[in-house]
Amino acid sequence: MIPLSEPSIGPVEMAMVQECLRQGWVSAEGPWVGRFEEAVATLHGPGMHAAACSSGTAALQLALISLGLRPGELVIVPALSFAATLNPILHLGAEPVILDVEEEALGLNPVAARAWLERETLRRQGAVFERRSGRRVFGLLPVHLYGMPCRIHELRDLAEEFGLALLEDNAESLGASARGQLAGTFGQAAILSFNGNKTITAGGGGMVLSADAGVVERAAYWANQARRKGQADPDDYGFNLRLSSLQAALGLAQVQRLPELLAGRAAQHEAYLDLAASLGFRLLEGHDGHEPTWWLNILAGLRPGTPETLVSELSATGIQVRRIFKPFDQWPIYATYARMDCTVAARAYDTQLALPSSSHLGAEQRHQVMEGLGRLAGSLAPTMAEAV
Repeated sequence: MIPLSEPSIGPVEMAMVQECLRQGWVSAEGPWVGRFEEAVATLHGPGMHAAACSSGTAALQLALISLGLRPGELVIVPALSFAATLNPILHLGAEPVILDVEEEALGLNPVAARAWLERETLRRQGAVFERRSGRRVFGLLPVHLYGMPCRIHELRDLAEEFGLALLEDNAESLGASARGQLAGTFGQAAILSFNGNKTITAGGGGMVLSADAGVVERAAYWANQARRKGQADPDDYGFNLRLSSLQAALGLAQVQRLPELLAGRAAQHEAYLDLAASLGFRLLEGHDGHEPTWWLNILAGLRPGTPETLVSELSATGIQVRRIFKPFDQWPIYATYARMDCTVAARAYDTQLALPSSSHLGAEQRHQVMEGLGRLAGSLAPTMAEAV
């Protein structure tokens, strides 16, 4: 089996987790969680703060609460992402505004966001409200998808112009940068995920990042049953969304290996570029001036309708490929929240495929993937190469 994205675990991780066990720290207590938070915050630059939690989804919920999202408010989101981007908004009694994405990196399209804001909202008493519902627009929640930064500079400018919060979903793009600035450092806050398939893993877990220490302190407070450090009794109705020390030890070791892991994924991308070109395919490469991490390599320009067939056929040969995320407006549970036609997202879903991209994927495995695609290109879609 060639998996889509699997963790790279070696002696550094083994030693650090064993040391954590030797010291007797297995729950959220002890020094390990703090060390992991400090390492990730430092990675993102001076003055950054971090609060670890149980998942990327939990991080989104904690960040939204800490930034002040209230029930009934609206949050602008892209049509392409994992369900975790939307669900915390809905669980907090707010509502997503689903808008289309741009083609190069599949991120929230700032042109579409501006058009919706200018056409469908009005400003009153220093805030922005949707005309049709009267609901306040809280902010933007862009996603850096598949390791590629979105057009975050334009989205930041838009948020500042309209007085909106900016929360970056950076679950898939740790280490990516846009014009020399790390993704996750543009807004009031950002979130990370350390799920088993991410660039670095803690076997699960997530983190809230911010240059505002107050945001991070509030996130840690709500994650710890609404208790402050050293406090036994809660002040409010909080959550138990803490990260364990064992997870933090694994995550800390992975942070130390991040340059190596990123270099591995970059090597996969370069190799795939050459192989894809030889077969007449192309890969998404993000925006000029951005440095993606290639968490997943996205094969683009396929004949409409063929990705589903390719998933089935390649899986049967032990190659795990996956369609990109289904646009939110195509899911019955989310469709009513779409505020515009998501044409670009729909076209991408119908013509793109995610390829195996683990940091330690070997040359033989890459060739196996591309040979499988080459064989199927001729039999399943004779005009596929012409469509790219």
